[in-house]
Amino acid sequence: MLEQTQHPEIEAETTGSATVESVEEVQEAPEVEKEKAKRRLSDRNKELTFRLRQTERELEAERKKTAEITAKAAIKSEPDPEDYADRNKYTQDREAWKTQERAKIRAEESENIRQEAKRTEHQTQLEKQKEGYISGRVDAIKDDPKYHEYEKEIDKVVEAFEAPEIQDLILAASKQGPKIVKYLGTNPDELEEIASASPKERAFLMGKLVAKLEAKPVKTISTAPNPTRSEKGSAPRPAAPSGKSFDPSKETFRQYSQRINGR
Repeated sequence: MLEQTQHPEIEAETTGSATVESVEEVQEAPEVEKEKAKRRLSDRNKELTFRLRQTERELEAERKKTAEITAKAAIKSEPDPEDYADRNKYTQDREAWKTQERAKIRAEESENIRQEAKRTEHQTQLEKQKEGYISGRVDAIKDDPKYHEYEKEIDKVVEAFEAPEIQDLILAASKQGPKIVKYLGTNPDELEEIASASPKERAFLMGKLVAKLEAKPVKTISTAPNPTRSEKGSAPRPAAPSGKSFDPSKETFRQYSQRINGR
């Protein structure tokens, strides 16, 4: 008992130290939990990614297997009766080959029709874009005589950097195309920056340019206070006739009253 009462400072210090450590543990706990949660999420993502890749590999292997089976089952050329000892087998294979050839022809015809429709649609769209560009170009030439020079400069840069995407995108912009031509013609550094980029980056940069040119300018709202009456000014009042009787065509009754009463 005596020994316990002789060292109260040590006990207090020990107790205080334990309290500080417990507080630090409490403070650190959320951070530790966050790190654990991040690791769990990362592990889960890795597991899901692995499963996805595994499924893709299995599907690809199945597709190849199906293609191989189909290729083996397909009859490469028209059966020759001289190669068959069994007449029924020859007839069966020949019918299968004819069915196979008809399916192949139908597939080719269907693909040709689809491609032709796609080309026609693309050509029609291109013609509409050209018409829109030409229509806007006429007005652009009237507004700026240097427009021809802008077009020549763009053609020169496109040829130097082999960047036909720029011209295609100008035409695709239709009536907005002349505005793009004028901008690029008056900003040669930006024109070369776009032309020197990769084809994918050219499309991205041209898209940004079109969006910038189409954006409406933001109206500036004045923050100045409204002018006072004296700053606005007021219309001068006609001088009230003095020493004369009331004339409603020349003054109001209030003005007449003020005049005769000296106010």
